[in-house]
Amino acid sequence: MFVSQYRRTAIAIALCSTILAAGAAPPQTPAQVAAQLTSIVAAALPQAPLNFAAWRAGHGAANTSGVNFKPTAALTRLCGDCYVADEYATADTDEKYALTFDWIVPKSWSRAKTIAYIQQTVGESLSSGYTATQGTHTDGEAWFDWWKSSNKSFVYVETMSGKTQNGFEVRVGHYLKSNLHYVPYAKLSASQRTDLGNAVRNLVQLGVQNGADNFTSLRGKMVDKDFYDTNMSFGEYLSNCDVSGIFFANASEGTSKWVLSCSTPSLGGAKSDVEEVIRAAAAQALPEGFTSTTDPKYLFLNDYRWDRSTDVLSVDVMSSDNNDGTLEYTVSIYHYLT
Repeated sequence: MFVSQYRRTAIAIALCSTILAAGAAPPQTPAQVAAQLTSIVAAALPQAPLNFAAWRAGHGAANTSGVNFKPTAALTRLCGDCYVADEYATADTDEKYALTFDWIVPKSWSRAKTIAYIQQTVGESLSSGYTATQGTHTDGEAWFDWWKSSNKSFVYVETMSGKTQNGFEVRVGHYLKSNLHYVPYAKLSASQRTDLGNAVRNLVQLGVQNGADNFTSLRGKMVDKDFYDTNMSFGEYLSNCDVSGIFFANASEGTSKWVLSCSTPSLGGAKSDVEEVIRAAAAQALPEGFTSTTDPKYLFLNDYRWDRSTDVLSVDVMSSDNNDGTLEYTVSIYHYLT
């Protein structure tokens, strides 16, 4: 159930540093090292359904993705480099609390030995009721996921390989019954939908008004030849904007044009719902003379397009799926040069 994109880049720790954090003597044998890893996981399992309340000593670092909590003395004694975080819901993953730490193995170990070690230590720490899955990422790193549906708890392990150290990241966590917090744009509120619509209307109105002049009055700093930043902001929901000239030496190669284009951040929510906000706003902003285009040869890259023949302008809406529950939408105004 856990999505691997939430893997954190944490400070790599030596095996003995976890033990020394509590002032105890470092383990002397491989069996003692393995027992220490097993004990951390075993202690975390009953804490997960309680969102690790006993191991949280107030808020620590926070950002738009979640909150890392200050550890209690009990957690520090158990694992000096473990941390607990409230990880906010994204477009395709629910909010969860997770305990995370890294574990380093000898550089000489093979991948097969590391995988067997994970199964023998972490896997054998689990009580009954967990469903196990495992696989390999495209980068070759192995992952293991143990999921307990009765209390929405998980244990997730992912190997990590480096030039000087090998090891794996361990995450023990619990999904909330209902999401309390979301990362930005994962779920658009009514006010956010209004702001998105207003941004699109403003862009289309100004773009159409300035299109026949090749958007000269909207060009800001020149970034490259025939490529400009815009000299004004269209708001938070259309923050990535530019004006560009696209030219062809021969008409057979294509039609030369100037383009004003703005893209949204990655937005969560069903495409049919979010894009309708954009489509409706663009349509409302169009002045007389624009007609909706339905010819597939003009829509092979776009979801919606409107054209006005009198000044050879078009307005397009295009979507791009990020395959993580979000899409990015681009609104473009074209002035074709004849």
